[in-house]
Amino acid sequence: MAKKLAYYSFRYLYASIESLKRDVDFSEAKLSQQLSLYIFAAFTYESFLNHAGHYACQTWDEHLKPKLSPTGKMAFLCEVAKIEPDYGKSPFQTFKKVMELRNELAHAETEYLPYDEEKHANPQNWPKPKWQKIIDHLDANRVIKDLEEIISLVEKALGLTPVPSLLLMEAVELPDNGV
Repeated sequence: MAKKLAYYSFRYLYASIESLKRDVDFSEAKLSQQLSLYIFAAFTYESFLNHAGHYACQTWDEHLKPKLSPTGKMAFLCEVAKIEPDYGKSPFQTFKKVMELRNELAHAETEYLPYDEEKHANPQNWPKPKWQKIIDHLDANRVIKDLEEIISLVEKALGLTPVPSLLLMEAVELPDNGV
């Protein structure tokens, strides 16, 4: 057995969400604050899926993790865990929207939107890029609740020992060939 320090990245990322939640009233949040929350949620999802995948499948780190998108990772883990996700309902609908936003922002480019001086005289009437339209359909509290629900659901279904939200790292013993 080898002693290792296990850093639970998804818990570090989630701690950032918790910090934002304490500091920001999301019913009146600025766009930059909303972006921060949703990006941290997307990164938390992906980090958690990598954590769960490592325990669910021996070849995860070598073969699956580098090849699957976050949505592919979720689909694979749900299949292994015998979870039937309904992407038309919460919590999986929220996951899908958060990942859609993540992809739009990760591959963002300049968008040229139609502009009419009269129609768009008020900045609140300006056309919005794709990523901003996605944000308009997200609710911060729902995103946080659904993130927690999916983590709990996947942990239970895969038989993983839950990592408490306040546990960011710990000393663990792994087999000598363990990662």
